[in-house]
Amino acid sequence: MNDPANGVLGLDEQEFIAGWYAHTQDDTLGWWSYDGNHMSLDSTAFMAAIAKAVESKPLTWQGLTDAQKTAFISTGPWELFLNKEAGVRWDGAWMAPTFATTATFNWDFIGLPGGGQSLVLDLLAVSKTAPNLEEAYEFAKWMSFSPAAYANEVEFTAAAGSFPKFPVAMDDASIAAYKTIVDKPGLTAAYDNLDASITESLVKIVPGYGDARWDGKPGINVGTDQDVNMWYMFNAAITGTINYADYATQLNTFVNGLMDTARAAITAQ
Repeated sequence: MNDPANGVLGLDEQEFIAGWYAHTQDDTLGWWSYDGNHMSLDSTAFMAAIAKAVESKPLTWQGLTDAQKTAFISTGPWELFLNKEAGVRWDGAWMAPTFATTATFNWDFIGLPGGGQSLVLDLLAVSKTAPNLEEAYEFAKWMSFSPAAYANEVEFTAAAGSFPKFPVAMDDASIAAYKTIVDKPGLTAAYDNLDASITESLVKIVPGYGDARWDGKPGINVGTDQDVNMWYMFNAAITGTINYADYATQLNTFVNGLMDTARAAITAQ
């Protein structure tokens, strides 16, 4: 499906491959090689993820030259799918209603190679200082996984000319209500296979992950770029600017130290 000269790409963007690919090679690893305790940045599986991202760059928007981009209607990767200029788009279920009402072609959800999908985690919490814990819990439930609330959400969003989210409430009525808007075999299969999901939103639940993934500085200079951060290193790796193998062990030690320190700080409180 890759024919850039005629405005066609196989995949919209490159970056996300490095997030999920290691899991397809080693199912003990989750998003970005996280194993539930540490990242495994020097593992065979994650090294393969980086290599696959580099290999896939020519199939994505990031691999196009400015001259090649002139063959496309789209001005950025976010437009490719609905313009029928990319065979596959990486996106969340929140886009399904837009695709269902806007796309002029048949489409479906395919998940990750080998089965499963990544699951975006959002959290609601009840403070222990709430004056009425039971009422606070009922409100949090209504805002998240209550079937009754989801029925209201379907009603409210329809009246507003919008769409409800993918239901967190896992009852038959909620799923049936969602299917009146979007009904695709791949989404149904994903629902039936949620236990095979890997959690994508680690920054929300893993102490130190933000620094390990983006902001931390491992003390590395790359050419004229001094004291670069982890975002720089990962981006340079998947775009082929650096040879990732030269840095994998150093980066792995650095990021896991960050997460150990952050975890210890929370435990000590």
